[in-house]
Amino acid sequence: MRYLSCCLLGAGALALAGCKKDPIVEIKEVEVPARRSWTEVRNLRGLDRTILSMGTDGRQLFLQQPYNFTKYWGQAPQNLVVHAARLPSDVRVRLDLAPAFFAYPAYDSLLVVSTTAAPLTPAGYVHLRRLDATAVRFATRYMIPFKTTAISAANQVLIAYDNNDPAQPITLLLATINPATGLVQRAQVVRIPVDRNAGMPYVRHIAALEDYFVADLGDGGLYRIGADGQFRQVWGSSPLTDAFYTYGGTAYAHAEWGRLLTSADKGLTWREYTGAPAIFDQSRFYFVGDSLVGSQFDQLYTLHWQGLNYRVRPLKADGLERASVTGMAVLRDSVYVATTTGLFARPLAQFFDKK
Repeated sequence: MRYLSCCLLGAGALALAGCKKDPIVEIKEVEVPARRSWTEVRNLRGLDRTILSMGTDGRQLFLQQPYNFTKYWGQAPQNLVVHAARLPSDVRVRLDLAPAFFAYPAYDSLLVVSTTAAPLTPAGYVHLRRLDATAVRFATRYMIPFKTTAISAANQVLIAYDNNDPAQPITLLLATINPATGLVQRAQVVRIPVDRNAGMPYVRHIAALEDYFVADLGDGGLYRIGADGQFRQVWGSSPLTDAFYTYGGTAYAHAEWGRLLTSADKGLTWREYTGAPAIFDQSRFYFVGDSLVGSQFDQLYTLHWQGLNYRVRPLKADGLERASVTGMAVLRDSVYVATTTGLFARPLAQFFDKK
């Protein structure tokens, strides 16, 4: 009986074993996020992600944000310093940032100069009303993304201002800066007479081209302003320029409605061409090495000129959707794009990959 019992027990165990269910394997589909061509630098928070302008000295990036000035030299958390530099908090006030210094309007009529080495410490000042008793306030109401200041290769700052002169001229302040100290070496007023009965002259856009400036005065025309403050009208009314740059010894001005202006004599005379592609409209241009790169809202492309012939090649821009580009610079082995929604990076070795 023992033997039978053992056999029955064994049989029962086998029967129980035979009743076990196979394990249920549940298969879940997990969506893996697609790798983006551009990745956001995570060091910035809050309003510091709203970058109004960007510059570089080749060793670090300089970022202008509402109120703040940031130095950035790498993606590790310790490689970024945000300075509460008391910059303008108005997002319409976008500053040109030179490698060694920058200038910004404080209050109505005080221009402050700081070095990028010590952005919290004002180094130079220009009291506008001491130069021009008719001065009212600095002009800061520009269409985005035009800048309030322009800095030339000759270390000069140009900024427009309003006046109460009965003749109603266009007025600008031209200041020469010592780049090592930020001290103002010279300041002068540029006073351009305009015909107020021939439309609406106003300062629409100012920019630096090498050692001189260009000023789009709307119905007042396009002006060239030299390092000595001398000016001349070089184009008629309503140029409607969106961007200026020099490439291969030629100055280019991209204008709206499919127009392009070029100058081969440092902005003294210009020629107009029509039929430019729509991608040029409202584009901004930057140099990545020797290559000219355009940005139209959140789209990127390279532009190569050979005489009047051009070649456009779209670049990968996924990751920049719905962002407005406000700056572009190379730092070591990466290309950085500043936008109104953050700072983005892409390896330089992959930057020129076709879209």
